[in-house]
Amino acid sequence: MLARVNTRDDSARIGRPRVRTKLDLSPKKRPSTARGEQTYRAVVAATARLLERDGYEALTTNHVAERAGVGIASVYEFFPGKHAIVAAVVEQMVESVIADLAVGLEQAFAHGDDPITEWIHAMFGAIARRKRLYTVLVQEVPFLWQVPAVLSARGRLHELALRARALRPAATASPHAEAMTHLVPIMVANAVIDSVIRPPHGIEPEALELAVVAAVKRLVR
Repeated sequence: MLARVNTRDDSARIGRPRVRTKLDLSPKKRPSTARGEQTYRAVVAATARLLERDGYEALTTNHVAERAGVGIASVYEFFPGKHAIVAAVVEQMVESVIADLAVGLEQAFAHGDDPITEWIHAMFGAIARRKRLYTVLVQEVPFLWQVPAVLSARGRLHELALRARALRPAATASPHAEAMTHLVPIMVANAVIDSVIRPPHGIEPEALELAVVAAVKRLVR
């Protein structure tokens, strides 16, 4: 899950992509053998660690190859360049966060007491566990909003919201249920990400989480 948040770069705000140039963000090929899968995963994992440690601008394919323990030719066997490797990291990030949110959703509604609080807590936890990498991706990667996984994240969140409605049918009685199902996940995603990677001075994380919970409860009721 990645959402647009305000950063120091005003061009990254909602509705304004940070770059307009079309980049090749797809791998040259996907691995078809166990050895190729191992190499592919090693390259993506090494890139994620380097992004966390050094940031986007310092990243090079030579550094990736060295950190992954593979030859530079192996990197270029699967990826056309740095941009595509970073896009693969973003894809992996989105998939892992959505998986965490899906599990959190099922657990929250299984408990039955206060599923909204439980699920929003799971959202905060999913982003907090990846805070450093999330921060680099959102604030430094200029083509982030062109990555297909990011473009599809809104739809994935909507699917989770539909699942929440199915688990709590009584909550769908509102005449605005369809619109709320579309808007609330987007609003919450932005609020959670911004709260974690750009926490306001003097406000405790717990207070931010409680504020998001209170706002969502007012909306859905």
